Amino acid sequence: MKKLFLFLGVLFVFTVATSFAEDSDLVKLAKQEKERRAKTHATKTLTNQDIEEVRKKQPITGIETSEEQTQPAEEAEQAGKGEKGKEESTNTEEYWRQRKQQVDQQLNDAQTKVEQLQSEINQLSTAFYAEGDGVGQRPVIKQEWDERLKALDDAKRDLQSAQQQSEGLEDEARKAGALPGWLRD
Repeated sequence: MKKLFLFLGVLFVFTVATSFAEDSDLVKLAKQEKERRAKTHATKTLTNQDIEEVRKKQPITGIETSEEQTQPAEEAEQAGKGEKGKEESTNTEEYWRQRKQQVDQQLNDAQTKVEQLQSEINQLSTAFYAEGDGVGQRPVIKQEWDERLKALDDAKRDLQSAQQQSEGLEDEARKAGALPGWLRD
């Protein structure tokens, strides 16, 4: 019994000593961090109010009003119809919204097809194992099951392709100069 108390006492002393050692490391790290923060210069976070104050002091040039923006846009549209053709049609909001809708529709169709084929496979699997004699319908069910599995693999590839196209659409639109809001629902 005395040995047990002696062992517990030594264990307690060891635990207390290590905790003080850990605390001293933490204290050192805290002091280092405090010194590092004191050395760095404080930065100011700009707010909307700060920007408005700067605008009042110095008006920003190069910003056109809505009337000035529409007139050159209309002139550029008329002048560029013959030259740009397809390029201009891809830079419209309507084009990118339709493109997003088409890509989303392809993705939804592919997902629906995968789900439908998986459901059919599950039904065929149940029917195959429910067939008792093994001679009657099992070969026919197995053949249909295999065909559906192949169709499911094709559908999964189509789904993966549609997902990649959907993921790449935003990047494609950005490179073409489309505004980010054009692809949002």
